[in-house]
Amino acid sequence: MEFKPIYLQALRENDPKLFNQMVRSGQMDGHLQEKSLEAHRLLAEQLASEPKLANGEPKDQNAARAAEERVLAQMLDFPQRESPDRLEPNDDLYPPTQRSEAQT
Repeated sequence: MEFKPIYLQALRENDPKLFNQMVRSGQMDGHLQEKSLEAHRLLAEQLASEPKLANGEPKDQNAARAAEERVLAQMLDFPQRESPDRLEPNDDLYPPTQRSEAQT
């Protein structure tokens, strides 16, 4: 599974602030390596019980593809960030006497 380019594109699209921060700080290569190792570890765990060919690849290619899809779904699940203009204020922003006034 070629994970790094897929993760890099997803990070760029879903968390551009983190992407830019890691590029500027020089931490991107290390981060990509860590995430790639994590993805391959998860894939190996998912395929551990699958019968293997002599080269170590799973016999059932459908099971291998399904496992890859599950790993990608898990690894590419970035938290959705709300834009500040769409957020509603929390109740605790107002003192108790102003809460009812602010909500009307």
